[in-house]
Amino acid sequence: MEEKRSAKRIVPIVVLLLLLGVGGYVLFSPEGEEVAPATDGQMDQKSDSVALPLPDSGAAVDSMPEPQGEVPEVEPDVEVPERKSAPVSPEPTPAPESAEPEVKPVKPEPPKPAPKPEKPAASPAPEAPKPMPKPVQTVPKPAPAPEAPKPEPAPEPVDASKVYKVVDVLPKFKNGDMKKFQSYVSQRVVYPAVARETGVQGLVQVGFVVELDGSISNVHLVEGVDKSLDDEALRVVKRSPKSWTPGMLRGVPVRVEQVVQVVFYLR
Repeated sequence: MEEKRSAKRIVPIVVLLLLLGVGGYVLFSPEGEEVAPATDGQMDQKSDSVALPLPDSGAAVDSMPEPQGEVPEVEPDVEVPERKSAPVSPEPTPAPESAEPEVKPVKPEPPKPAPKPEKPAASPAPEAPKPMPKPVQTVPKPAPAPEAPKPEPAPEPVDASKVYKVVDVLPKFKNGDMKKFQSYVSQRVVYPAVARETGVQGLVQVGFVVELDGSISNVHLVEGVDKSLDDEALRVVKRSPKSWTPGMLRGVPVRVEQVVQVVFYLR
């Protein structure tokens, strides 16, 4: 039984090998040549072998049906003429199609030639130096002679009878200034009763002229406040002693006008 099983396994293998050999010979034989005719035994063997079913790839070898009758033996003496097969050039395999579009290579542009340096414009020829003008000698004009100073007008002669307001030396009362005479008057005035009752007070200005002999004259009211106050101030000035030193103008004693202020205020 084991020998029969081994024989059953060998037969399909031999048939497959024969089919593969014949198919390869036909495939690689040159065009125009015919395959040599097979012998009767080979034809019978082929017919028998074709009738056999091929084993399925998933089925086991043991499940193949047993051939009916005896299997003809292959004659080993049959020789298949060897023929040289012409080399077959392999067909070029098509390149796989890519989903991306074919990008054509960009040819780099040749570098632009560098601009040629412009030739500098020819500079104009230097002009001949102009002759220097001769210096003109100017003679300075003589400065005008300074004008002689005009003589000052001669001062007016001092008039002893004229009353002056501006003098070189002011009159003095008992070798004192005007403040001393003002103090003398303020100590001797009597506040009028009428002005005291009515509450009148203020500043009274009295003018007078200091004479050449030291006395006063032309006593008058310059600015008053009330009649009672004005009369009291005039009374005291008129009764002042002959104690004045006259004023001086260019070294000459002159008559000078003066003004004294008498203050009346309630204590």
